[in-house]
Formats: sequence, C-alpha cells, structure tokens
Amino acid sequence: KQLHDNPWDKIETKYPVGNEFEGIVRNLTQFGAFVELEEGVDGLVHVSDMSWVKSVRHPKEIVQKGDKVKVKVLEISLEDKRLSLGIKQTEDSPWSSISEKYTSGKVITGQIIKILDKGIIFDLEDGLEGIVPLKKLNKDRKHHIMINYKEGQSCEVTVQEVDEDSKKIILMMDIEFNDDENNDDNLNTELKDNLE
Repeated sequence: KQLHDNPWDKIETKYPVGNEFEGIVRNLTQFGAFVELEEGVDGLVHVSDMSWVKSVRHPKEIVQKGDKVKVKVLEISLEDKRLSLGIKQTEDSPWSSISEKYTSGKVITGQIIKILDKGIIFDLEDGLEGIVPLKKLNKDRKHHIMINYKEGQSCEVTVQEVDEDSKKIILMMDIEFNDDENNDDNLNTELKDNLE
C-alpha cells in the first residue's frame, strides 16, 4: 500500500461534506451499513440516516450487501479516518407534505407492523409508519391488546398529530375493553389521555 498515495490525504477535496456520490454497500451491522466510495475509503450510513419515513431497525430493511447506492457526505473525521454518510439526505424531507396530508382527526387504515410495550406501530402507506402510544396503559389493558391484535392485521386509526420535529405520526385507535369493575369502560378514553 506504501506504493500508492494515501486516499485519506485528499479526502476533504475529493469527497467534500454536502456532496453526493455513488458507492457500494460492503457490510451491514446492527447500527448501519458500510459503503465503499473507492478502494480504501468507506463510510458509515447510520440506520437513522437511511429513511425519512421508516423507523429502520436494521439496515437490511433498506439495503443489501453489493447494492449500489447514492449517498451524501455528512461529516469527515480525519483523525479517525471516518466518513459519515446519509442515504435519506439525497432526497428532500417529505415531512411538510406529510403534515398537510395527515391532518389531525383524519381516519385512515393501517396495518400493524409491531406491538411493543411503548406502542403499536402501523404501516400506513408510501412506507410511512405511525404509532399508537401505550405507555400509560395498565398491565391488563396491554395484555388485552396483545391477545386481540396481531401483526399483519389491518385497523382503522385516527391521526392525532404529526410531529415534524421528531418525525412521528401519532395515532389513536378505538379499542373496546370491558372488565368486571366497569362494563362501560372504553379504552379509547384512556388512549386519548395517554396522548395529552
């Protein structure tokens, strides 16, 4: 390698921050994908920089090894010989148009992707995800949800709000829940309180 110039000597000139390049996905880890821009120069696309609308849990949801991808240089660390790259930054953020489309009170149909302690994650459309928060529900009500709702199931949900800052669509769903103490109890009331 000593016979060749060190590509990191001219990295800031060749790959300036803010510019877009094409690279090849060389490796995937839990937290991101390593993209090679040229031999000896690769950068990391963190999972948080892969999609504007999807909550990416693993990079394989977006890219595979060997894929050719367009990336934007976000940051260069010469000391650590590290490039931070972004895939989503090669496109404009769609969140202002999402706010216009998903107005508060709008009823839509979504498909359950995951049921977690913190909430039910829905696939809406165009790769968008929304969440019905469950953080304040008691154990019995959470248990009721785990039994009666399954991943892959479609449900009607109501848009509560679109939070552009945290890039989240907060949803609400009407869940009937009757217990021995109060037969008229409607979980929707508690879900509304949950969001306030």
